[in-house]
Amino acid sequence: MKFKTFLFISFLAIAPSIFAQVGVNTATPEGALDISSATGISNIKNGFVYPVVALDDVTVQEINNPNPSSSNVIVQGTTVYNTNTNTPTNIANSVYPGIYVWNGSVWVPQFSKRDNIIFEQISLATNTRPSSLLGDEAILFDVTSNYPFSPKYNGSYKIKLTVHYGGGAIDAPTGTQYVNFGAEEGEFTFTFNGGTPKTINARSFSGYNTDDLFNNPATDHSIYTNNYTQTFYVMESELETNNTYTFSLNFNQENAPGFEEDGNIGAGIDGRGYITVTNNIKCTIEFTYIGE
Repeated sequence: MKFKTFLFISFLAIAPSIFAQVGVNTATPEGALDISSATGISNIKNGFVYPVVALDDVTVQEINNPNPSSSNVIVQGTTVYNTNTNTPTNIANSVYPGIYVWNGSVWVPQFSKRDNIIFEQISLATNTRPSSLLGDEAILFDVTSNYPFSPKYNGSYKIKLTVHYGGGAIDAPTGTQYVNFGAEEGEFTFTFNGGTPKTINARSFSGYNTDDLFNNPATDHSIYTNNYTQTFYVMESELETNNTYTFSLNFNQENAPGFEEDGNIGAGIDGRGYITVTNNIKCTIEFTYIGE
């Protein structure tokens, strides 16, 4: 009987420790695990270091369960910090540095995959104005950094091209109380990574009003140029982290009868269109990760 009493008392003695909370640097933990700053050192802030591993594939367990009865299967909710960047055969299973939680079948990243870069047309001292006599003219971009584009993640990216075009000066009317109104146009050609070029048509309207029957014909008239239009082209493409990607943009100003010099520049006249106006309006190419 004494033996049984001893066992009962022993059980009662150890039972509280089975359900006890664990405190680090604190005698009064407020949760199952409470990690506080070192005693007496209030200016030092501590962090929790997750187990650090190098994953190769989100579908591969990689680490072991130390419990002998677990058949080496880790439990759901197991959390690690992955240090590796790897692209397996199935790029959808790629891994990147960050915190991952095992959900029973795959490692689920606990961070947002954000990747966004915008390339702007280079800044120039004067307006960018294409000529109808020159054919395809290159639109140059600032590629001093992040070019060729190297994606941070494997998967789908949205590629957005934004272009602007404004018409040049139209010929003056031949008489009073007349109006000349016409459209000037051209074609942007966008090529991504040496692929099939994409053509984007651009058009803008210009006008010249000489309603000067009762006014001074030298000053009382209205000229409308560079009423620019903005056009977007959006595509999606599957990109990979171990590749780099290039692009180019050209513009071909079409011949423009009815505009000064048919869309070209001459002595004191200029019928060329506008791509930018002293850097205030620029063409851009934007890459955005949309895989998740």
